[in-house]
Amino acid sequence: SVSVLGAVEIVTIVFFTMEYLLKILSTPKPVAFIHAPLNIIDLLSILPFYFELFLQSENSSAGILRMLRLVRVFRVLKLGTHYGKIQVMWRTMVDSVDVLAMMGFLLLLSVVLFSSFIYFVERGEFS
Repeated sequence: SVSVLGAVEIVTIVFFTMEYLLKILSTPKPVAFIHAPLNIIDLLSILPFYFELFLQSENSSAGILRMLRLVRVFRVLKLGTHYGKIQVMWRTMVDSVDVLAMMGFLLLLSVVLFSSFIYFVERGEFS
């Protein structure tokens, strides 16, 4: 039986794998794409799941892979050291929600106003 979190992990790994493969297939230079640092990190985040799946089918121990998965948890726990700062930022955002909403509205109004202005100035003369 698969837990809810296990099902979520399977679904996200499948989508992440499909995204990675589609990026490789759609790039003009697949070898250069695969060797890019961020894409290596993407691959390294996908592989432990498939290695663990393979090793479970072989009925062998997957202790090393469990340790790799534990490293992911430690990455999340690093946020705990910044918890106080995160709380301060959250409180600041909550206290400023009215000002932020006004800024967002003014930004939207400016975009519509200046977009309309540019549209009427160009009058169909696109370059």
